Order: sequence, then structure tokens, then C-alpha cells
Amino acid sequence: MKVPNQWDFLVYAESLPWAVAFENSELLQGGYVVGLNSRIEIRFVSDVSCVAPPWDNPDIVDDSIASAADARVWALRTSEYSVTPNDVLHGSEEVVPLLHGESSDPDADPQNGVVWYVSEEEWGCLASELEDLVCNTSPLGEFVNFSDLSETNLSHFIVERFLASSLLSSHTVDVLRRAGYEK
Repeated sequence: MKVPNQWDFLVYAESLPWAVAFENSELLQGGYVVGLNSRIEIRFVSDVSCVAPPWDNPDIVDDSIASAADARVWALRTSEYSVTPNDVLHGSEEVVPLLHGESSDPDADPQNGVVWYVSEEEWGCLASELEDLVCNTSPLGEFVNFSDLSETNLSHFIVERFLASSLLSSHTVDVLRRAGYEK
């Protein structure tokens, strides 16, 4: 799969504990943030299947988080877009209520986020690729072109699941359109 140059996004990855600001961020070890054109962020959050879904857990306040499971749920419910492993739900996507209307996008204030579920096997492949990407990129100006990631599990996920989703916000669709991508 070769990505057309007209929408060859700039991509970075960052370790999730470094990307989010709360006191116990080390509880998010093994998670990542992927940025597309520095405007769209997708959080890759380790397994939460022992506690969610359903997403009806009470609001989690960041200063009360003491377990990795709570930290991961918080990370998912404060991000407009997230990916997490779940062998029962893999291949599906779900709209989830965000905590307090939080979003990683400063220009939008969505009330809901989207979670994509992948298999544990797919998660292992994605996590390995993301760890490599973290070592070679940063949100502070060290990017790779999306076309450089062709034939990776990450590029397949972004093209086949993220970009193909009907659940993207109008703001995200607008950012993608300005970058040259049309569905």
C-alpha cells in the first residue's frame, strides 16, 4: 500500500506517560500517542477489558487515580480518539462519553470520543512499531512521513480503521480535508 503524496501526513509518536499530565502518569506505561500533522492525536492505551466496557463507571478524577486500570480508563475517556486491545470486541469501534467534555484538541470540545478495539495480537504488533516510532520522532518537530510507514500495522490501522470511520468529528474531517485527504 503506497500512500498518495497529496495526503502524506507528518507523523510522530510519544510515550503516553510523557504525553499526558497527571500525577501518576507512570501508570500509563505501555501506552502511546500518535499525532497526524500535529493536529490529530490518537491514544493507544493498554488493555482495559477487565473494567470497561461498559463505560458507565463513575467519573474518574485525575488526582484520585491509584491503579493502572483507572489510569487507562481515564486516558481513554479524556481522548477524542483511542485504541485498546480487546479480543472479544476487536474489529469494532464505539462512541464513549468523555470525562468532563475533555479533549486533546484545543479547538474542539466534544462530549464523546471514539474507541477502536484491536486484538491482543494486533496490539502487540502495534506496540512494537510504536515503540520504534517513539525512538525516532517527537511532537517537537521530529516527524516521519506517513508514506514511510507503508506496509506497517500502524499504517493499515490508520487507513483501514481510523480514516475509514464514520465516527470522526467534523473538526477532524476538516483537518484531514485541509491536508488533502478526501473520503
